[in-house]
Amino acid sequence: MKNLVVCLFILGMMGCTYGQENKDLKLIHKEIVSYLQHPDSCDKLFFRCEEAVALGDSFTVIAADSMDNDWLACAVINHNKYSRGHEWVSDEMITRWKEDRWYSASYLLEGITAGGRKADSAFLEGLKGYWIYVRPYCGEFYIDNDWTSLRARELTDSTWVQIDMEVFPRAWTELEGNKERFTLWVEGDPWVFELVEPEREIYKVGRFFMVPNRRKNDFKIIEYIGTTGDLILPFVKFDASR
Repeated sequence: MKNLVVCLFILGMMGCTYGQENKDLKLIHKEIVSYLQHPDSCDKLFFRCEEAVALGDSFTVIAADSMDNDWLACAVINHNKYSRGHEWVSDEMITRWKEDRWYSASYLLEGITAGGRKADSAFLEGLKGYWIYVRPYCGEFYIDNDWTSLRARELTDSTWVQIDMEVFPRAWTELEGNKERFTLWVEGDPWVFELVEPEREIYKVGRFFMVPNRRKNDFKIIEYIGTTGDLILPFVKFDASR
C-alpha cells in the first residue's frame, strides 16, 4: 500500500454490515490480521490508541473509506469487551484530563460553591462518578473510539462536570424525578436523564446516550484503523433516529 495524501473522500456510507462483511471488507480484515501477526513485515497500520485491536481479538470490519483502489481507513467492531480501547476511552482519557492543568482545584471549587446542594436521593448515589458516551448502530449500542470519545462527564454531589479539551464544572441546584427519569437543574438549565435500557443503565441525555463508566465492559467498541498516520475521521453511519 502506498502512502496516500491525507484526504478522506467518503465514497459512501456502509449500511449495517455487522456479521456479514462484503468481499472487500473481508480482504481488509485479512490485511489487519496479517499485520497483527507479522507487524514487522507488513505495511504499517495506525490505530486510535496502541493495540486497540490486538492479536487474538475477534473483530468485524463494518465500513471502509478508500481512494485509488486502496483503503485509507476502516471501522471495526472489536468484540473483546475488555480491550485496550476500553481502557483508553473510559480510564486513561479521563485520568489524562484530570491531571491536565485545566482540571484544577480552583475550577472544581468554583463549581461546587456556585450554589449546588448535596444529593439526598438514594438512587443518585449509585449514579455518581464518571459517565461515558455510547452510540447506537444497527440495533445495538457501542462505545465509539473516534475523536468524540475524548469527552466524558462526572456527576458529583453538587456538580455536573464536562471533561473534554477543557474541564467545566457546573453546579446543579435541583433534582427531580427517580432513577427511570430524572432532571438535574444545572445553573438554570434542565438536563433530563431518561433510562432507555435498565440492564446496562443506558440513559438518553438530550440527543446523546450515556452510561456510568463502571458499565464500560458491557459494550463492544468501534475502532478506527488507518493506512497513514494522519487523523482518522469517523465515517460510520449511526442510528440517528434513536
